[in-house]
Amino acid sequence: MYYNISGVRVLKIYLDILIIGNFLITELCLRIVYKLSRTVFSKKRLILGGTVNAVCSVLIVIIPKRTLERLLIFTLRIAVSLLVIFIATGHKRFSKLIKCFFIYLVSDFMLCGAFVALWEITNNKSIFIRNGIVYLNIPIWLMLICTCIAYGILMIYDSITTMGFAKQKNYRAELIIGDMFFSLPAFCDSGNLMKDCFSGKSVVVFTSNKIFYGLGLDNESSYPSKGIHLVPYATVNGDALMPVTQSAKVNVISSDGVKTQVCCAVGFTKSHGEERALFDPRLII
Repeated sequence: MYYNISGVRVLKIYLDILIIGNFLITELCLRIVYKLSRTVFSKKRLILGGTVNAVCSVLIVIIPKRTLERLLIFTLRIAVSLLVIFIATGHKRFSKLIKCFFIYLVSDFMLCGAFVALWEITNNKSIFIRNGIVYLNIPIWLMLICTCIAYGILMIYDSITTMGFAKQKNYRAELIIGDMFFSLPAFCDSGNLMKDCFSGKSVVVFTSNKIFYGLGLDNESSYPSKGIHLVPYATVNGDALMPVTQSAKVNVISSDGVKTQVCCAVGFTKSHGEERALFDPRLII
């Protein structure tokens, strides 16, 4: 809301709107990182990353706009962005972290640029930008409605791309665990929504007696030493427990020769006939 104080137009900034608005903008940028880098975020990390950036935006907004402070503002924004990506992804690999960080910076820059362009062209009083931080001068209920619409569009996009991708069924999945290598026919299954309860990653399920017994998974007492834990899942016969590991690498190869390294956890089950791997198609979209 704007006020006139001694002939000067002053904007009153509401702390809740500033935090919520920047939280939602951060979430959108992280969703873009998720799509372009095929990095799976857990919901807890996603919320924590958005919260950290939203709170830090309050500190950046109050810094005076003088020459010396501009370098501080730039440094703070870079440091906060790197912290947000580290929190949201949890990546320890430097190359993957830098890739996600770069995508986040570009998406944040483009989104902020779009707000600046809209602000300059329309002289819209609903948008205020200071030190690169966007403040949406609109009611919270309108902000939430716009957010619901945006997420609805993302869900529709996910559904359309998943449906179109699931038509291609000629895949192979390569599993590399330790010094062992396995390759199985793979099928994309949009109904495979299984998540590793420890990492939040999607689980690619390898159904094979050769792999199951080759890794010695019939001996549950050896699971801790192998970095394997049990995750509950539903079957037609009821609930069961599946051995899952995060210390394996999975590559999905399409029929046209495109190889994609999938960021996932790996689950193992015995086979009762056909041996195969099942994965969520959104992992390679």
